[in-house]
Amino acid sequence: MMKQIIYFSAFVFFLFSCSQGNQFSEPVSKKVAPEEVKILEKLNLSPPDSNTTLNYGTDTKPFFERLNQFRNLYLEKKPEFNLADFENEWENVSAKINPSTLNNEDAKTWFEMNGTLLQITGNAQYAEVMESILLNGFHPKNEHEYKEFENLVSPYIFTKNVDHIHVNLFIPAEIDYEHTLHGKVKIWQETNYPETEDMTLKFSMEARRYIEVFVRIPEWAEGATVTVKGVKYFAPPGDYACISKKWKEGDVVEIHFPKSRKLAQL
Repeated sequence: MMKQIIYFSAFVFFLFSCSQGNQFSEPVSKKVAPEEVKILEKLNLSPPDSNTTLNYGTDTKPFFERLNQFRNLYLEKKPEFNLADFENEWENVSAKINPSTLNNEDAKTWFEMNGTLLQITGNAQYAEVMESILLNGFHPKNEHEYKEFENLVSPYIFTKNVDHIHVNLFIPAEIDYEHTLHGKVKIWQETNYPETEDMTLKFSMEARRYIEVFVRIPEWAEGATVTVKGVKYFAPPGDYACISKKWKEGDVVEIHFPKSRKLAQL
């Protein structure tokens, strides 16, 4: 009987430890260091426009206050952090916010909040919102403000889990890092999104290296294709297409989104 009690207690402790550990498990991917990413062309951001109505008078504090509390609990690894509650609060706020009507400061806050959830969960819906903010919500008034937006965006174009890469935002940019098995890896993205429906990822490697590459497929992109050397990979709308292989110098990923659906949605 005593052994049964001991075994049961150990089992309960194990479950408790696992549940606690799951609260702060490693993020699915992390934003990259500034020195690892470079934007290759000027971001196509919307300048201030007299025809654009921005909610400068709207009090967004109630929208973001509780979300910031959850975010801080996560960053500080507090035991009371609960991811489900964080995501539920995000759902509530998301239903009330239109990125195109936010002022610049609120747009930056909303972008960073979605970036945190993207890192924790790997859920493409957060990158989808970040893309909407990028295309519709940033209105730089001068070069200094443009640079602030660029610095905010660049770490999320690609996010990284050790050697594995998530392509979240479709911007001409490159990521350059040292593989854990040694050897430089450079991946760059060539695109004129959203004006064109085709883009490529190109690879430069010092040696063949295994990397899992995850390419985000927008929710509207039914029929998208992701192709490597004639091989097409499953491309689920609203998720990531995964290409797992040993890459080498000169490898290319070709990505195609259906233009007719895109123009209807953006």
